[in-house]
Amino acid sequence: LWNGRSNDTFSKKEPTVDPSLEIKDELSLLTQLYLRDSRGHFFSAEDKNFWCVTENSFIDVNLYPILIQYEELFQKEMNIGIISDIYEKRNDILNKLLKEKYHGIMSRPFRKLSILIKSPFFIPFNQRVDYFYFLIETDRHAMGYDNIMNWLTPDTFGETASMPIVGGRRSATISREYVLEDAMDAYNYGSDLKAKLSVTFVNEFGREEGIDGGGVTKEFLTSVIEEGFKNDSNLNFFTTNEMHELFPKATTTFESLKVIMFLGKIVGKCLYDHILVDLTFANFFLKTLLIGVDHLTIDDLRSFDSTLYDNLIQLLNMSDEELIALDLTFETMNMFYPDRIIELIPHGSEIKVNKQNVLQYVWKLSQYKLRSIAKPASYKFLEGLSSIIPQHWFGMFNTVDFQMLISGGHKPIDINDLKNNTEYGGFERNNPTIKYFWEVLEEFSDTEKREFLRFVTSVPQAPLKGFSALEPKFGIRNGGEDELDRLPTASTCVNLLKLPDYMNKALLRQKLLYAITSGARFDLS
Repeated sequence: LWNGRSNDTFSKKEPTVDPSLEIKDELSLLTQLYLRDSRGHFFSAEDKNFWCVTENSFIDVNLYPILIQYEELFQKEMNIGIISDIYEKRNDILNKLLKEKYHGIMSRPFRKLSILIKSPFFIPFNQRVDYFYFLIETDRHAMGYDNIMNWLTPDTFGETASMPIVGGRRSATISREYVLEDAMDAYNYGSDLKAKLSVTFVNEFGREEGIDGGGVTKEFLTSVIEEGFKNDSNLNFFTTNEMHELFPKATTTFESLKVIMFLGKIVGKCLYDHILVDLTFANFFLKTLLIGVDHLTIDDLRSFDSTLYDNLIQLLNMSDEELIALDLTFETMNMFYPDRIIELIPHGSEIKVNKQNVLQYVWKLSQYKLRSIAKPASYKFLEGLSSIIPQHWFGMFNTVDFQMLISGGHKPIDINDLKNNTEYGGFERNNPTIKYFWEVLEEFSDTEKREFLRFVTSVPQAPLKGFSALEPKFGIRNGGEDELDRLPTASTCVNLLKLPDYMNKALLRQKLLYAITSGARFDLS
C-alpha cells in the first residue's frame, strides 16, 4: 500500500492505480487477524508496535492538508443521518478525491491517507489520535467555537485559518438533584453542545459559586454520564453483560430512545472536548457504532451474553440425536415483549433444530439478539453521537481503540508523569510538604489515585496523551501554614490543588484522603 504497488519495490514514479484493489482479499484477512490480536494479543503482547510502521519516511509524511481536502469533500457528499455502509462511503470519497484533486496520481500523502482509511492499524495509535483531535479542532474553528489548535502551524490549515471566531458560550442552570433532566432541557437541541458551555449548579443550599473555566463543565458532563449510564440508577436505560460492560437496553419507547440519543450526544461532547469518562462499553455495541449491525457475527454475541454464546457453540458440536433430544425449534423470546414468542424464520415454531440446520439456528438467533439491541437503541445512541462527532471519523479506530479514546483504557495513573508536569505556587520542589505529598500519592491505591485525580481535575483518568496534554497544567498552590486543621481544596477549572503547608506526612495523608473521599466535588472549594 505504501510502495504504491502490491508486488514491486518503491518506484520514484507515482502510481496511478490503487494497490488496495489488487490485494483486497489479503487486506481483509490481515484486518481480521489484527482485530483478533487486539483482543487476544497473540502478536502484540511483547511488542505494542507490532502492527505499526515505524519508519520515519512514513511517519513524517504530513497528512493534515490532504485530511482537510478529504473532509471537505466528505461534507459535500454526506447525507443527513446515519450511513448504513460507512466503509463503502469512505472508499467512495477517497476515490473521488484521487480523481478530482490528484488526477489519479497517488502521491505519498494520498497513500498515507488511503492507509489511514483502509488499514489504520499500520499507523501508531497516538498519531491517529492527533488526526482525530485535529479534525475536531478544524470543525470547532469552522463553527466559530474556538481558536485554532496552538500546536499546529497556521499553514497547516491553509485558507481555513482566516475564518472568523463568532461562537459564544451556551449557559444553563443545572440542579444537582435533576442533572440529566435539566441537561436535556438545556442542551438537547441543534449543535449547542459543540460550543463552550457555561454551567451553574444549584444544590439544596442554593446557587453554587464558581467561575466555569472548564472544570464545572467537566463536572457537569461526568455527572450526566454518572446518572444516565449507571444501571443501578432509577432511570435504567443501560444494562451490563457478565463482564460489567455497558450497552443499551432493547427498547422502542419514545422517551427511552430520546434519553439514549441524548446520552450519545454527551459522549460525543466529551470526545469533542478531550474529556475521558469512566465508561466501559460492550464490544458488540462499540462495533455497531463503528461499522453498523450488518457486520456483526456470531463471535460478537460473546460480549452480549457469554453464557448464551457458550451454549450455542456447544450446539454446533452435538450429534443429531443430542439436538433432537433438546427439542429446540426456530423460535425465541421476544426481546421487547418478554411474554411473547418470535419466530426466527417463517413457521419457525414448527421446525425442529437438527444437525443439518443447527448452524442456521445459531446464526438466526445471534442476529436476532444483536439486531434487537442495535435497532433502534444503538442506532439512536449513534445518531446522538454522530451529531457531535461525524460518523466517518471513527474509521481510524477499532473497538479497542475506540474504548481507549472514550475512557483512556483505565491505564494505571503514572505519578511520575504527573510530577514531571506540575507547576508550583508558593512552594519549592524540595519543600517537605511537597516531598511528603508525592510520597503519599505514590503509596495510594489505584482507586485512591483515581479519586485524587477526580478531585483536582473532575476526571478520574489521565489525559490520553499523558499529563503533558493536561490544559492547564496541574498546579499545587500553598494554602498557608497557619490553619493546619483545614482540608486541601481544589479548583477543577484550572486543575489546581490548594494544599496547606502541613509539614507532616501523616497529617497530610489523613487530610488529603478525607478531602478526596468526602463525596464533594467542585462545590467543596
